[in-house]
Order: sequence, then C-alpha cells, then structure tokens
Amino acid sequence: MSSNKYRAVSGFYSAENDSLDSFKKYSDSQWFASKQELAVYKALTSIPRTTVERQVKVPIKLPTPLYDATCWKCDFLVTYDGRPEKQYLVEAKGVPTREFKLMLQYLEYFNYTDWKRLIVVTNKRIKIDRNIWSVAVDDLVECLSAKWM
Repeated sequence: MSSNKYRAVSGFYSAENDSLDSFKKYSDSQWFASKQELAVYKALTSIPRTTVERQVKVPIKLPTPLYDATCWKCDFLVTYDGRPEKQYLVEAKGVPTREFKLMLQYLEYFNYTDWKRLIVVTNKRIKIDRNIWSVAVDDLVECLSAKWM
C-alpha cells in the first residue's frame, strides 16, 4: 500500500491526497465537523433575534470528592432574544450512536433541566430512544419558533 493510500485510509491529511474534504466544512470562518452540523448552523443563524454559541460545555454530573465533573460538548446553544428561559441545546447527529444514547441517559438522570431543553437534529425524523425523537433539519426552524412563541 502506498503512502497516499495509507493516508487516505487512516484519515490523515495530505496535500497530495485531499481526502478529508467531506469532513472539514468552513462557513463564516468557522470549522464544522460535518455537513449535518453546517446545515444545522445555517438553519439556526437564519432565525431572527437568536444568538448561537458553538461547542458549549454541558455539565452531566457535578464533581464529587472521588470523581471529577463529567461534561459533554453540545454542538449549539441557541438563545432567543437574549432570554435565558428561551435557551435550547441543539445537537446535530448523523446517526445516534450507542455512546450518545448512554450520554442522554446520564444527562436525564443527573441534569434533567438540560435534558429537557435538548433538541437532537438528524437528516430526517427518527426515533432515538423509547421516548426521544429527533427533529429533521428542515423542521428545526419551525420547531424552535413554536417553542418560543
């Protein structure tokens, strides 16, 4: 296997073989991990009077004498009109993994307030867990507008 093929397979960036184009997306001088995340960002920034923060640390479990705090980085925190009671956490997911579902369980158990204001966005509406459904990217603006009005 040549070095170019090795770099392409392993995911290393090389100038000769620009194989990571599908993973790196730029908009507004910001880097996005996926096309899904970029699409969600564009949808969120199209809503008037909203503030969008990226890669927000969400505490899952507070620290104890034995263990450090457990945090999760959510893709977006959206605030409508600068009002903290109208804040939502928005997570762009291509495919919800087992680890993500486990994180949702921990978040629901240890930090129910943030769990209640989480919106998971996928390409189309799917059932993630027993009581959790995602929102399609196309329906995100309508969903948030309904929650804020």
